[in-house]
Amino acid sequence: MKALLLLVLAPLWAAAAETAQPGPAAWAQAVPGGFWMKRYPERRYGALWHLELTTRDFQKAKARVEKVLAKRGGVSTVPADSQVGSDKVRYLQWSYVFSRRDAEKAAADLKEAGTPRREGRQENLRGEADAEIASKHERLKAERAAAGTLFERLPATAAAVEEIRAHLEAVLRASEDSEDRVLFNLSLEQEAP
Repeated sequence: MKALLLLVLAPLWAAAAETAQPGPAAWAQAVPGGFWMKRYPERRYGALWHLELTTRDFQKAKARVEKVLAKRGGVSTVPADSQVGSDKVRYLQWSYVFSRRDAEKAAADLKEAGTPRREGRQENLRGEADAEIASKHERLKAERAAAGTLFERLPATAAAVEEIRAHLEAVLRASEDSEDRVLFNLSLEQEAP
């Protein structure tokens, strides 16, 4: 008798569970990062490097720098007419994007064009944010899959969840895609006489 009663009531309990409102257990789960609607920047570069060079012969060093930048396949981030500095003041800045391998080679070649005054390399890490983004993304994917057809009855909620999930996915993809890209900022200055 108990088995028959259980067999009859089981589908009703399953249907009730599917449409039930979240209870205290669901509310108690902390939101990763404290806020679901947080917008994260999409990382464009895996590392930021800078190199400051000084030289005694500005024109010769400038020609060498431009040759190295072209040879190593760098892509300028600044239009030539917006470049900082000029031949007149004997100071110029460049901002280029390289793969890590080409950035290493360019750095070695550029040091031959002048005397390094300052050099820095910084990984573009987000640390906790990366874990937070991945956690939110996985949680939304899992809950979306578990909701099944429930989302068909809640189109606005489904759209909001999809928008958040798509943003998180784009940020994760940008982070992966940028890992090999280095933003290389370079300056060349004439030494004081």
